[in-house]
Amino acid sequence: MSDPLSMLSIASGGDSYRVGWANGWRIPDQLTVAQWADQHRKLTKETSKEEGPWRTDRTPPLREIMESLSPYCETPEITYVKATQLGGTEAGNNWIGTIIDHYRGSILVIQPTSEMSKRWSRQRFDVMVEHTPALQARIAPPRSREAANTIMLKRYPGGFLVIGHAESAASLASMSCPYVFADEVDSYPLDVGNEGSPLRLALKRAGSFGRRRKILKVSSPKKLMGESIIWREYLRSDQRRFFVPCPSCDHTQTLEMAQVLPEGAYLCQHCGTAIPHRKKTEMLEAGRWVAKYPERTPTHRGYQQNSLYASVGLGPTWQELYREQQEAGDDPVEVKTFVTTRLAVPYESMEGKIEPSELQTCVEDWHLREIPRGVLMITAAVDVQQNRFHVQILGWSRGPQCWILDRAELPGSPLEPEDWQSVDEYLDRPLVNAFGVEMPIALKAVDSGNWADQCYAFVREHQGKGYIAVKGHNAPGKPVIGRPTMVDVTLTGRTLKGGLALYLLGTDTAKDTLLERLAMTPSKPPEARWFHLPQDLPDDWYGQVSAERRDPESGRWVKVRAAARNEDTDTIVYGYAAACHPRVGLLKMREADWRRLEDRYEKATGDLFAAAAASERAEREAPPPRKREKRSSIFAPEGWGL
Repeated sequence: MSDPLSMLSIASGGDSYRVGWANGWRIPDQLTVAQWADQHRKLTKETSKEEGPWRTDRTPPLREIMESLSPYCETPEITYVKATQLGGTEAGNNWIGTIIDHYRGSILVIQPTSEMSKRWSRQRFDVMVEHTPALQARIAPPRSREAANTIMLKRYPGGFLVIGHAESAASLASMSCPYVFADEVDSYPLDVGNEGSPLRLALKRAGSFGRRRKILKVSSPKKLMGESIIWREYLRSDQRRFFVPCPSCDHTQTLEMAQVLPEGAYLCQHCGTAIPHRKKTEMLEAGRWVAKYPERTPTHRGYQQNSLYASVGLGPTWQELYREQQEAGDDPVEVKTFVTTRLAVPYESMEGKIEPSELQTCVEDWHLREIPRGVLMITAAVDVQQNRFHVQILGWSRGPQCWILDRAELPGSPLEPEDWQSVDEYLDRPLVNAFGVEMPIALKAVDSGNWADQCYAFVREHQGKGYIAVKGHNAPGKPVIGRPTMVDVTLTGRTLKGGLALYLLGTDTAKDTLLERLAMTPSKPPEARWFHLPQDLPDDWYGQVSAERRDPESGRWVKVRAAARNEDTDTIVYGYAAACHPRVGLLKMREADWRRLEDRYEKATGDLFAAAAASERAEREAPPPRKREKRSSIFAPEGWGL
């Protein structure tokens, strides 16, 4: 009987070694990010306007950007300055999918905040994996028994994906990765944990990988010119723009808003042909990126793309963009939104141009504590100083437009409870509008930046009368009024139900809006102004609202002179923040809401202020009258309770 082992065919050790060595060093097929996406990506209705297979041909400008992210392109840094709805984040997601499935290596993804990081993980990455079989085979679901995968950390063969955020230096410095995807860069803080720029901290994570590293930075330029992080990165790059040919003369050109006609056609810069919007698809297909500084290409490619390049059906039409621009007018807030989200360039602010003498020429024919017609909402603010309380009362009308209704300095010490009571008494004085209707103060914001305990005690006692505690937060990009922090807690640290809430205010954000609008007041007719000023404001009010300038280095508002007073600026900010509070909802007001307020406060009883003014004019112009009995009026000083 023959030996069974003699029937087996055994490969030689040398052959096995050679096959194993060859397989271990096999170079993967060359596959660009765009090719991988076309083969594997599926878009869902939750994350995309068009559901179905990804087609790079639908967004031609993205092809080169994604090819630049492929390892076969030796440029290590890619910057993409984009308008909204152009697919920048999805291009980054395609890159991540290609790395996990094909290139291998670890990835660091950075979002602006912790909440945005979690949202990206759940709503972008997990959805991409769920609808991409090639990734399902490599990434275990976060709820599976594979403990290595969590919301913020995904492990796969050949590497891991770390999801960090720009508010935490620790999440940016935990480990080294050859691939870094920095998303929404312009929403990053300028400094994190006193350790410097979060973007710089993140880029150091890839520094040790040399030419193997690949870094993608994507954002709309949300910060102002001189402060925009993504724009600064773009200026360091080779500065590419997308050139498209005219269908009539074949002249290549970039698409600029100045060439868009009211009917929605595009005026060729060379032959003057009005190009219809439907021709844009063929223009994009024939377009190409051109670098302004090609000598920088080996180290840094930069792409800038505005909304005029949005693919047909995936973004606004040329006519819609024209209408948006017209509707923005010269409102600095609306113009800034259009410039940054549609034109993809930073907004150049008019800060530093408030002149007190020019503002003083803008006073109107009414006085402090009068409430002119159209003012339908009132807020108040208190700035606390060592020996006084600075009070300002603001009215709000459609627009929204701001009316300086009252301004006073109440002597007193924040350490004395009875002096705080004088503030409440002052704000309790009745405010009667032009129709004889007494109007309430919707919300009263009290500064707690200094003497916090005394402020908390006062606000805690008077919460039922509409007082809130606020504190300014000098950091660019913060919301005008953020979510409240509960101050009152139990001995065990639990939040007390119904306790005191502290609201942090984005003072720089508010000043960007308010001071820019104030600076434009002299250039506008009274009916179009955002700020309305009474005749009897004191001179130092004008000096205080012009006491600050924006520092382009830090993005913060600073005093022109260290000793300059700015309480009037601060109380305008606090009063605006109170108006933006959800309980008041100034920025969410619809026309129906304004009409309801009109029905409540401006009943058809005639404009009493106008009637009184007409009576005074008639008396001045009439011949010397006979003696008449003096009549009382709500416009007499005693009528205002002064």
